[in-house]
Amino acid sequence: MRVRHALPEDLPRMLEIYAHAREFMVATGNPRQWAARGWPPEGLVREDIVQGRAYVCENDEGRVVGSFCYMCGPHVDPCYEDINGAWRSVELMGEAGNDYGVVHRIASDGSEPGIGKFCIRWAAGRCHHLRMDTHVDNRIMQRTLESLGFVRCGTIHVYEDGDPRIAYELLEGASGHGDAANEGAANEGAANEGAANESPAYAVYDPAAQRLVFTRLDMSRAKRAHDVLVMPSGQRLRGCKAYEGIEDDDFCVIEPVPWREETIRSVSCDLADGDTIRPQAMCAWFAGHPECESIDLGGFDTSQVYAMAELFSGCSSLTSLDLSDFDTRGVMSMLAMFEGCSSLASLDVAGFDMSRVGEAQRMFCGCVSLDPSIRDVVAGWHLAGHANTYHMMDGVPGHEAQGDA
Repeated sequence: MRVRHALPEDLPRMLEIYAHAREFMVATGNPRQWAARGWPPEGLVREDIVQGRAYVCENDEGRVVGSFCYMCGPHVDPCYEDINGAWRSVELMGEAGNDYGVVHRIASDGSEPGIGKFCIRWAAGRCHHLRMDTHVDNRIMQRTLESLGFVRCGTIHVYEDGDPRIAYELLEGASGHGDAANEGAANEGAANEGAANESPAYAVYDPAAQRLVFTRLDMSRAKRAHDVLVMPSGQRLRGCKAYEGIEDDDFCVIEPVPWREETIRSVSCDLADGDTIRPQAMCAWFAGHPECESIDLGGFDTSQVYAMAELFSGCSSLTSLDLSDFDTRGVMSMLAMFEGCSSLASLDVAGFDMSRVGEAQRMFCGCVSLDPSIRDVVAGWHLAGHANTYHMMDGVPGHEAQGDA
């Protein structure tokens, strides 16, 4: 990949990328940052190009896959003058700390991983002191920045909407910089030491049994001759398909999951003792499978999941679903999560933490067989203050449907 200045003829492609980014944000529980205002507007992108602050990222084939705005200089962004917190650079260097670079309006087309990180690293290579900000709902960007060594410094407000933004700073080479962040990273590394040595996670489709199995496999050991795969339980599967990348933070958030067109009658886990599957995005994983009669996700650790939109949507043959072990503290989107599960009578979601969920519209829409007690469970939830719950319970026995807006 390479970065270059954006040219006027790049504008249509840049607008396509921003449209994709808005769709991605909504799908991942972040509808307010860009989508609500159609941000960034064409006029601003055009001005960025004219002013020489717009850049694009090209892949190895020369196709534009990313776009961003980059500026560098003293007090280059007025929004960063007033911070609820403190810039680490100013604490360390005084007024000299206000000479920095900034990256705004960064987006990719999602065609390959690492585009955003490549662009940010490019900017860091030009100006070794960067500041960036992102919306509180944009967990993907928060994780991206923190993985690159950025440190949270406080909260700022942007002029275009007045919403608060989390302020980040990357200050390379400064004495004492990032101690807290590095300490946290070290602790996280120690906690995940075992995870780092785990075999990769896979979704394995067994066409003979028409089932989807989640597992961890060392393919160099699991593969056998004659197209046979040995599972942790010792079971041998022939002619199956194995899909990797299921724990990536952007796995199939916009595009369909790779097993979407398969016939799936059951879903289960086949894991060695102590192993778990730790996804981050679970959008529409089982959506559109009316033939599926059984889903057991008992081997999942969902504590890092931020999006469950349409997760079981259209699974009209499911009669029961035990999600009592689901950790939903970080989930921001449950849009249409169970929509169309018309046979679902038993559903355990009493332990759901809904405090960060902003997208809950149509969550149970069409669940005509659910026990009416689900209404009491939902009434006890504490959703985010901005949560969209339109048509959330339409079709649930005893619930009066909402009218059209």
